[in-house]
Amino acid sequence: MDRQRYLHNEIQQELARCLRLYRKLSIEYKFLPTGTLITDRNENVYRYVKENDKQYKIMLRDNDWKLLRQLKKRRYISKGLKILKQRINVFERLLKNDTLYDPKAIERELPKQYRGLKGVDIFLEGDINVEDWINASYRTNPFPIKKPHYTSNDLCTRSKSEAMIATKADDRKLLYRYDAEVILDNKAVYPDFTFLDTKRRRLIYLEHLGRVDDEKYMFRNLKKLEEYAECGIVLGDNLFITYESQNRPLSIKDIDDKLDEMFG
Repeated sequence: MDRQRYLHNEIQQELARCLRLYRKLSIEYKFLPTGTLITDRNENVYRYVKENDKQYKIMLRDNDWKLLRQLKKRRYISKGLKILKQRINVFERLLKNDTLYDPKAIERELPKQYRGLKGVDIFLEGDINVEDWINASYRTNPFPIKKPHYTSNDLCTRSKSEAMIATKADDRKLLYRYDAEVILDNKAVYPDFTFLDTKRRRLIYLEHLGRVDDEKYMFRNLKKLEEYAECGIVLGDNLFITYESQNRPLSIKDIDDKLDEMFG
């Protein structure tokens, strides 16, 4: 449902973009000189014009470069306006007739005796049922936390930086799981954070690399990122990282910027 709404909004923005350019080019087109460009066997360029039932064929000289450019631009705009108009018509019809598929809205419209359907997947493929995800149980990393760091909501994390990330996520009222198990190619891995993007009904993973100046540590984590990619969890798409070193600790601004990038 939310992915549909996201697509609907994207189409609205694309329609607005096409309309702005269409209006701009339509005005510019009116003030450009008329005429058709033709060439002869010697590659001489002529401007062919029809005015008052008369026809004119005028050779363009080297100093007519400005007129030549305007005539070329007019032809480009002439073809471009037709394509833009076609796109505008398609987008307007789509937005006018588009009905979002929302299983929950459908259920609310049904008589009471038909409500409360459980155990049936009626969501579009790839869409996550937010309520089911929130209520579902899941396994967490069994590796013991040696030095616990707590968030403002008393979540126990493995580092001060991860506690900072979780606190900022709580401030933004984001839905996430900490250290939750994910099965990749029959192997259990534990991303630091698994976020639910409710706008697009998809999962986003965040790994915090806390010792980028440690060569062995980075080798292990780069290998982990490669394993993610092999399973469709791609850096910059549905996988993101934060990082720090001894000389450059993670800052609140770093976290805000990353969350903006993830959910922008």
